Amino acid sequence: MISLISKNKSNLNPLFLYSLVLLFISSCTGNPFSEDNNIQRQNTQISGIVELRDNNDPEGTFVWFEGFDSSARVQKSGDFKLTVPPNQSQGGSKGISGVFKIYFYLANYKLTTAEVVTRNGEFVYSSADLNKDGKLPPIFMIRELSINTKVAPASVSKNYTSAINVELALKGNSNLDVEIPFTIPGQLGAILVRNVVTNELFTFKAYPSMFDSQIIEFGSATITRTLEFDLLTFTLPPGQYEIIPYLIVRRNNVPSALLKKLGSVSSFGPNYLNMPIKRTGGDFEIRQ
Repeated sequence: MISLISKNKSNLNPLFLYSLVLLFISSCTGNPFSEDNNIQRQNTQISGIVELRDNNDPEGTFVWFEGFDSSARVQKSGDFKLTVPPNQSQGGSKGISGVFKIYFYLANYKLTTAEVVTRNGEFVYSSADLNKDGKLPPIFMIRELSINTKVAPASVSKNYTSAINVELALKGNSNLDVEIPFTIPGQLGAILVRNVVTNELFTFKAYPSMFDSQIIEFGSATITRTLEFDLLTFTLPPGQYEIIPYLIVRRNNVPSALLKKLGSVSSFGPNYLNMPIKRTGGDFEIRQ
C-alpha cells in the first residue's frame, strides 16, 4: 500500500498542479489586491452639482481638492465628479488620512467650500458633507462681480472704417479688486477677440507700449471702462465674435495652490480663456 501511494505521487503532472492553482484563483470573486499590494481601493470618487444663484450657466467652475491637489471642471448641467489620485501619488502606499476642503472657484463669484474626510487615501462616505453614496449636497454660488461688455456698432461690414467702441461695465463689492492691465486711468487696456465658430483668437492692446495697471476698488456704483479700435489697424476676417475684456480679479481668500493648479490663466493670450469667470455681452459681427 505504501509503495502504491508513493507511485501515484510520483506520477502527478506539474502542469496539472499548476492548472489546479489557477482554477482556485479564478474561482474568487475578484483580485483583492491593488497594484501596490494593498486591499483594493473602493471610495475613490465623489460627485455633486453646482448651481449659480443668478441662474447663469455653471460650466467651467473649477473644483479643487486641497491636500491631494486634485481638480475637475463643472459640466454645463452643473454636474461634476472628483477622483482621489492613486495612493502612490499621495506620497505613500497607504494614502492620506484627514479632513480636507473642496473649493469651488469662479473668479467673480464668492469662493465656496465643502468638507470631506479621507482615510488611507479613500473618501469616507457618510462623513462631513458626503452622504452614504459619496455625493455632496448642492453647491450654490453667489455672484460678487458682474462683468458686461457692449460693442457699438455690434455689426459692421468688412469695409467699415470708423471706430468700434467697447464699453466694459463692472459692478462689484468690497470682497474683491479688479486689475485692468496695460492701461491709463478710465480706459480698458486690452481685449481678446474670439471667433465663436472656429475658436480662433485675436488680441488687441489699445496702448501697445503701456505696462501699467489700474486697480478698481468697488463701492455702490457701476464702473465703466472703454476702448476703441478699427478694422484698419486691427484686421479681423468676417465672422461672429465674442469680445472679451482683459481684466484680473484679485481675492485674498483663494489658496495659492489652487491658483497654481490653474496655471497661467491670468496671462494675456489663449490661456486666459481657461480662466473660470462668467461674463455677459460682447457679441460682435463682421459681415462680408
